[in-house]
Amino acid sequence: LWLNMNRLEQWQEKATLGIALRQEEARFIQTYRHKIFARGQGWVVGPLPAPGLEKQLRVWFSLPADLIARPEALPLSADSQDWLLAYHTLEFTSNKLGALKEMCRVLRPSGHLLLLSFNPPLFWGRNPKWQGKKVVNRRGCFYPTELKRVLHDNGLTPVEGQFLFYPSPLPWSKPSISWNQVGHRWWPHGAWVNALVAQKQLLIPIKARSQEKRIKIGKLALSPLSLQGGIKNKERNNGALGENLQRQSKGSLCDR
Repeated sequence: LWLNMNRLEQWQEKATLGIALRQEEARFIQTYRHKIFARGQGWVVGPLPAPGLEKQLRVWFSLPADLIARPEALPLSADSQDWLLAYHTLEFTSNKLGALKEMCRVLRPSGHLLLLSFNPPLFWGRNPKWQGKKVVNRRGCFYPTELKRVLHDNGLTPVEGQFLFYPSPLPWSKPSISWNQVGHRWWPHGAWVNALVAQKQLLIPIKARSQEKRIKIGKLALSPLSLQGGIKNKERNNGALGENLQRQSKGSLCDR
């Protein structure tokens, strides 16, 4: 991991594509300078300083960093941060799901997570390389639909998103605005970077309403015992009626 992080840093500083990508990432981050970053406290979680953010505190498991810790075990209190910026964090951690759960834990309710990561269907079939070696392993990245699902499962709702950087598919061609326009229009999922803004869900306890259990009674079937009791009652009634008739007939004969 350390070699890959060092390779990414050199590629962003010296390679033409790396410099162009970092500039576009900086423009995306700067759009939230007043909307998110200026409204509270937060940390950058990632192997490199985030571009476009002047004052920042960064947490990572290797120097240089302001706080040494792994992203899946942040030494921050729960519900304590207004925002977190995960700058290429998931590509360089062995426990991606643990890192997302931990970042959700330290965010305040309705806090924001800005997440920039490389896109697996990426690069129009090209991989960024530095000195003949790949800068990033695509297997360590989430697909866009998978990333949204994972964020939602961990209490984070994506609210905004954007695909960044469409270099030319031709190796000898330089990055240009026209290639970005073509990529956004015809193949948006082929961008090199997936940038998302997610908000921590605000959970409101809902009181369960008491519902009366209603029993629907259809046709009632009489049991054999009830049928037998009904027959006996009928026989008793018939017997009592016969005795009354005999008494009445005897009384009428005596009167004669």
